[in-house]
Amino acid sequence: LSMSDEGSGEGGMACQVRIRMSDGAQVTHEFSSTQTLQAVHDWVAEKHGDGDFALIVPGPPSIRQEFGPSPDTLVATLHASGLAPMGSLTLQPTSKKNKVSVAPEGSTFQSKKRRGGGASDGGRFGGMSDVRGGGGDMAAMGG
Repeated sequence: LSMSDEGSGEGGMACQVRIRMSDGAQVTHEFSSTQTLQAVHDWVAEKHGDGDFALIVPGPPSIRQEFGPSPDTLVATLHASGLAPMGSLTLQPTSKKNKVSVAPEGSTFQSKKRRGGGASDGGRFGGMSDVRGGGGDMAAMGG
């Protein structure tokens, strides 16, 4: 598409978008920040060979966003979507969407609310003295 090759044309700033494909490969392409997510979706569909996917902004649920495959989710510009001047998206085929809805047999999902108090925090930051002490013991055991 000539439109996606224009990069920073149409008055928008250049916008680097990195996309993790379904096979794990990463591709980067420069769009204009004024282009819509539909332009990104079309470009990826051309590379991927299939338009039946969503583009996911990876991260925790508070910042995670999903765009596509329905056109009404692809109308925002890259700038409005927070992907300018650079952003990352992950391709998720709709055939894999909602694949894991329950824990596998013998497993359980852990609630995010189960956080330890000071003990787990102390372990994270207090580990340096333990490492030094452990290193001495390891040296004595190894030598």
